[in-house]
Amino acid sequence: MTRSKNRKHRLLESPFPLLLRTSDPITDEEHNIVVTAVTRVQLELDSLAEIQRVQGETESSYRQRLALEDFLQQHNSLLHWPRRVPADILIDIFFWCTEDNTLVPFNISHVCKRWRCIALATPQLWRKVPIPPKFAHTAAERRFARFLASDYSHRSENQSLIFLWHPYYCEVADKIWDTLALHVNRWGDVQMVIDQQNDKHLFKRIGALDGQLHSLYALKLTIMRSSDDPDLRPFASAPRLRYLEWKDTRQRITTGDEIMSTGWPWSSLTHMSVFCARLDCIDPAIFYFRNLTYLRLRFSLWGDVMMHKPIPAGTIVFESCVYLHVELDRLAYMWWQGFSSFFTSIYCPSLTTLAVKYLVECNRHLDHHEQTGHVLDLLSSLIQRHSPHLKSLNWSSYTANCRNTYTNPDYPPIVDQTNIEKRIFDNLTSLSTLRMGFPSHKTLTGIMLSLRSNRHFLPSLRKLDILIDPHKEVMGSQGLSTLCHLFELLVRRNETFPAPSPSRRPIDEIRIEIVTPSTPEVYAITPWDLVVELDAWKDKLLGPNVLEFCLCSSLPLYPRRGRGALVQKELSLRRFLIQYLHEHIPSNKWYSRKFREPLDDVLGKLTRKFLEDAPNRKWTVAGLNSVIYVPPDSPLRKDDTLWAFGVSDYALKDPGFLDEHQVPLINPTWLASRDLTHLHPFA
Repeated sequence: MTRSKNRKHRLLESPFPLLLRTSDPITDEEHNIVVTAVTRVQLELDSLAEIQRVQGETESSYRQRLALEDFLQQHNSLLHWPRRVPADILIDIFFWCTEDNTLVPFNISHVCKRWRCIALATPQLWRKVPIPPKFAHTAAERRFARFLASDYSHRSENQSLIFLWHPYYCEVADKIWDTLALHVNRWGDVQMVIDQQNDKHLFKRIGALDGQLHSLYALKLTIMRSSDDPDLRPFASAPRLRYLEWKDTRQRITTGDEIMSTGWPWSSLTHMSVFCARLDCIDPAIFYFRNLTYLRLRFSLWGDVMMHKPIPAGTIVFESCVYLHVELDRLAYMWWQGFSSFFTSIYCPSLTTLAVKYLVECNRHLDHHEQTGHVLDLLSSLIQRHSPHLKSLNWSSYTANCRNTYTNPDYPPIVDQTNIEKRIFDNLTSLSTLRMGFPSHKTLTGIMLSLRSNRHFLPSLRKLDILIDPHKEVMGSQGLSTLCHLFELLVRRNETFPAPSPSRRPIDEIRIEIVTPSTPEVYAITPWDLVVELDAWKDKLLGPNVLEFCLCSSLPLYPRRGRGALVQKELSLRRFLIQYLHEHIPSNKWYSRKFREPLDDVLGKLTRKFLEDAPNRKWTVAGLNSVIYVPPDSPLRKDDTLWAFGVSDYALKDPGFLDEHQVPLINPTWLASRDLTHLHPFA
């Protein structure tokens, strides 16, 4: 019907009829030709509409209008931006938008024809097998089992598979497992949850995998409730297995012989994460992994019982370990010999990056205070033992009843009276990156003063990263001013002395990160608050030339879009300025019935001040939650407009420290969706 209408009209012959029947991309030359044709047809349609308005609509003009509208609809689809995007970019869009999705990556019936064809022809997009933990009814289970066996599992072709196995009460679990077992040689990243309900059946299935796991590179096991220990020997035969994650939530004691019977350790592993409820539940077998590059130990509950045998000092040696991450989530009511022996025995001769996160008890119980001091002693000995080669340290503490040490009014006296900067950070001559998470005011002050006055304290430090609490009622205006004054003194020393001077401390990057506030923004410190304090902008913002134009009671909550608010970064600054004026201008003193100048002009002047004073400024916001120091030799100084109103997160350098969001040498997303074997050191 459409073709017959268009065939008789001289303007309705398509310049590229084949493109209308395919989803092929369109070139720039073809795009320009289509734009010209669409413009001509649109002009004729407008002319026809005017004629019909005057003369009325006839059958001929009606058919002509339908033909014109049909032409525009078809050819406007050729101008849609996906037609100009290369297929490899579309694949990347699909890939990065679906890799963390635990359900079906996308419904192919809800995308355009071209996208659907590209998706179905890209095996990498179908590597993750979406096995729902529960189904609405039995019919849904059976449909999924048929779909998985007949279609989904074949779309990935020869790519390695990723899936989570925890079927609960699924009635067709055997059929789903049989389908997965047909592709066992393609298993790449496998996560299994073992509990009392499925352990016996799962143990039998695991036993049948021996010698078939040729592509397995990541294994994640979670043992829940009162499950027995699985036999892991079939996984030990996987030649490409490099990453093991072991989560054991059981709070029971097992002997070393019982655990060792499960068939691990494996010499091929280079990365391992161990999460245990208690120290006495940790498997002694992990001490024999000699090729680990990365080791993460996390304990959620420290039991008040003795280990069977204290570990002799100096026996836990991880010769190849470069990255060590230790987390202590809970402390016991009493510490014991096994606790001390465990931490005094760990030694990694190649360790360069260390992350430590521990709990500080904030109640008044004396035993807790003594134990906190004992934990600090053990952690400080762990750090000092590895000080010769340590280059990066992430030191983070938090409280049980509060979120961090800033919010703790009853900080343990035994900790508050301790010179932590001397006990923990002294003698770290090779440390280049220091990350501190929620340090106490005393600790932060001591470290900043030591950095300024003692050139032998952390002499190799180049990157300083600090995480602080944003709540004003916690930190207070005086605490904010003190913090900014300490940073100002450190930066001044960095810029005053010339480069060859021994008194100069060449810190390349200083970052102050603010955690996302849980209270309304009006009660929290914002990154712009820090910039105003750090660059001493208070007098400039609250001077007479500003106050006489501002009426506190008439300031709106949100800025009106004026001449200066052309980009989102500037809008963010304008919002901060309005809030700042709300809080600092006394309305009773500066009350006036008339504005001498519109508010947009006032805000425009203030934002221009930030831009004009950029050569004299040293700090700017980075993203939504950070403030960074911009040294004189920073690449951002080449163009003041690049950083005057703030920079994006992309301007931040590599963190350089270890935290819970990353596994070194492994992109976090690759563990869920990409093969690791082509990456160093997995080649």
